[in-house]
Amino acid sequence: MVALSGLIYLPLPVLAALGLAMIAAHNLADGVRLDRFANEDGSLSAIGWLVSALHVPHRPISYPLIPWLGVMMVGYAFGPIAQMQEKSRLRVTMATGFALLGAFLAAVIAQHGHV
Repeated sequence: MVALSGLIYLPLPVLAALGLAMIAAHNLADGVRLDRFANEDGSLSAIGWLVSALHVPHRPISYPLIPWLGVMMVGYAFGPIAQMQEKSRLRVTMATGFALLGAFLAAVIAQHGHV
């Protein structure tokens, strides 16, 4: 939330795009392991702590910034949509929901060859 407090000054489309990119791409770093950044005594190096803060949960960091910061950014950018008149809001949320569902199914099919 502290990071989001500085990001809210970005234009909403930029904030939404960055948030969506963080959510969509965060699994690309799943191969990164903290043991690569351990010191000889087993403690994390400075880069290890940064990796932990950004992506890999490790005590005391339970919720890394990526993708949670992206989720907060998208949620914040959704605010004006939530304030639309009911008919417009329903049209936008339904279109967005179906587009995201289609993207998810396309990703599953691309990865596995079938649903």
